Amino acid sequence: MDPRRKSGSLASAVLQFLLFSFAKGLAQTCMSSPCLNGGTCLETSTGFTCLCPMQPLAFTGPTCGDIYDACAVYGCPSTHRCQSTPGLPHFQCVCQPGFNCTNECQSNSCPFLNSHCTVGEDSIMCKCQSGYGGVNCQYEVSPCFQNTCQNNATCLADAESYRCLCEPGFTGQDCEVNINECASDPCQNEALCVDKVNRYMCFCVPGFQGHHCEIDINECASRPCQNNGTCLNQLDQYECACANANTGVNCEIEIDECQSGPCQNGATCWDHIGYFTCDCPAGYDGELCQQDIDECQSQPCQNGGRCVDEINRFQCDCSHTGFVGDHCEIEILECDSNPCQNNATCVERVKGYECLCWRGYSGIHCETDDNECTEKPCENGGLCLQLSNQSYYGTEPEFGDKFSYSQAAGYLCRCQPGFTGSNCSVNINECESGPCVNGGTCIDLINGFLCSCVSGYTGVGCSINIDECEDNPCKNGASCEDGVADYFCVCRPEAQDGTIWGGKNCSVKLVGCLEHSCQNRAECIPLYNEEKHSYTCKCQPGFAGENCSIPTTFSFLAQGYIMYDLLLSNESYLSNVSVRFRTTLPDMVLMYRGDEDSFLILEPYNGFLYIRLKGNGRLFQLVIDNHKVNDGYWHNVEVDIISNSFLKFRLFHNGCRNGLCSRKQPLTEGFNPYLPESFSLVYIGGLVQEALIKNTLSQQNFTGCLEDLVVDLFPQLPHNVSSDRSFGMEPGCRKVELCHPNPCHNGANCIDLWSNFTCDCIRPYKGPTCMQGKCLYL
Repeated sequence: MDPRRKSGSLASAVLQFLLFSFAKGLAQTCMSSPCLNGGTCLETSTGFTCLCPMQPLAFTGPTCGDIYDACAVYGCPSTHRCQSTPGLPHFQCVCQPGFNCTNECQSNSCPFLNSHCTVGEDSIMCKCQSGYGGVNCQYEVSPCFQNTCQNNATCLADAESYRCLCEPGFTGQDCEVNINECASDPCQNEALCVDKVNRYMCFCVPGFQGHHCEIDINECASRPCQNNGTCLNQLDQYECACANANTGVNCEIEIDECQSGPCQNGATCWDHIGYFTCDCPAGYDGELCQQDIDECQSQPCQNGGRCVDEINRFQCDCSHTGFVGDHCEIEILECDSNPCQNNATCVERVKGYECLCWRGYSGIHCETDDNECTEKPCENGGLCLQLSNQSYYGTEPEFGDKFSYSQAAGYLCRCQPGFTGSNCSVNINECESGPCVNGGTCIDLINGFLCSCVSGYTGVGCSINIDECEDNPCKNGASCEDGVADYFCVCRPEAQDGTIWGGKNCSVKLVGCLEHSCQNRAECIPLYNEEKHSYTCKCQPGFAGENCSIPTTFSFLAQGYIMYDLLLSNESYLSNVSVRFRTTLPDMVLMYRGDEDSFLILEPYNGFLYIRLKGNGRLFQLVIDNHKVNDGYWHNVEVDIISNSFLKFRLFHNGCRNGLCSRKQPLTEGFNPYLPESFSLVYIGGLVQEALIKNTLSQQNFTGCLEDLVVDLFPQLPHNVSSDRSFGMEPGCRKVELCHPNPCHNGANCIDLWSNFTCDCIRPYKGPTCMQGKCLYL
């Protein structure tokens, strides 16, 4: 194929006009800075001339206000359509639908020197050779023209390459590597080494100091131990070995030997230096007053009386002696002593007496109360109460107010709670009322029941949901959220000193981010799983990858696109697309998924975002029409189709409530729950097929920048796109602020068209920058 030049003298004149853009000003000078887009103004005898820039973008026109378009100079055969990138000499001839084109590079395929021809799937493209630039590839460019040296390095051009002269602390071909001064382990005694640029810092563990933490701090230097205590220097602390009479951290406390209470039986303890003494109460003796003095040792009781030793005194038991008195020294008559007990009748006999007992009593003196409870007639732990117990009368409900010996024989059973009957033989079933709730199991007990509660409940009837947060398990200011048989700790955010807590109870100091490899201002988030510290990187917009080192930003200047051919399984029921974009144009195609009959389209139209879905002959459309997105700022949009049941559309915008505008549309019955096969084709930024373009509202390809593209939950990275699947895509986002400062004069408004601008003139002014006014004749 031979791209055809336009006819002789006219093409030469147009080329000369576009490439050099010399224009003579009319009654104007360079004082008004008429040359735009970085053009150089040259004073002439008749006014001025603008020398327009050739790189990185080429501009033309009298005042350099028009961006260079290669398709305006060079034409393609009638079977092909010309596509170019504004401002660059590159162009390609794309075979039009319906033609059988032969795409071959010939010797005259590219019309200018220092260029080369490449063949695409359905087109050929002309580009400048390496080392050349300009609209005709006529300029030699320095290898340092696109300076890739990083970190303030100096680029030095060689014959066909370049090298970077790095600043101290950096290395690598492009000075991209920060030299790790900690690699030699300069810090001692387990100190933490933190790498800086061209230097390092040592953070010592407690007990050490110095630039390399090489000095062991002597905590005994201040002589903290008192009372002749010996100081023992240890790591980050000291220990005092005290003399026998002192204790305490610094041996400052004298030991109180009375503190352990060594004196017995109420004796008074007197503390001395290194020992103690006991002052015994009356009746006791010994070093610790532990010995009871025996007052019966002198045998004070007479006439066979039994001496009972007590504390500091004695008592004589004159029973069975026939004598009374403190020492059993007085003889008595038998019945005068009332030997018969329990109201028995004493009958004097010769040389003795006889006791006539009431029923229920026995013994020589009727002293034995016959215990009817010996046989344990009361069952199930019932309490047997003898009728002969006088203390029960007037105090216990089963007995009357007055006791009578005539009715003292027999017993009553007081049943344990839960039992009844004369002998407490009947067990009361307390589970009959169903007292256990929340799935608890009732177990009948004696005088009660026991509820076996399911996990998470407690209380007598399992009615109380256990608050696992009551014991304050969450530490370090974390808030506790109670669950069923569990709890969850919400840890506080990062403190001012950089401390972050984690773990089940927020009790673990997260240190996973102390050494991390997150790049490009990514946020390092520490993790703690299975008692191991780690981290993850939360990337800033425009970057991806485990360490956020992969750029995701790319741009289209005009007529560009990316085509993806994705794999869909028979069970694919989710369509998901999310992307961040930036543009100043109101009508463009962001994404087209599908074919002519079934499609999903995302596009700005009149500055508002539209989503259109067609399938099974039905068309659905959603629009967020309260916030425009062609303001030149970054915007994030997400589109989801869930099981072909719901179409969900979300825009993250500062003007929306809580920063989010969303629309949701239920899909009518009859939709296949799985995605159509045509949805495997996804176009980003534009379309080539005319039949697909007709389905869009904007009818134009995208011009601007995109980043963080995700399709069906998988990130799509620009560096993975092959050249035969894309056109006009450039990595990064290079946007020249054309309207700042405002190039339009006389109060005109500048409208940013991304790669150029236009001025909205106020009458009577006109012209590219509104500098031409209405002439007045006097």
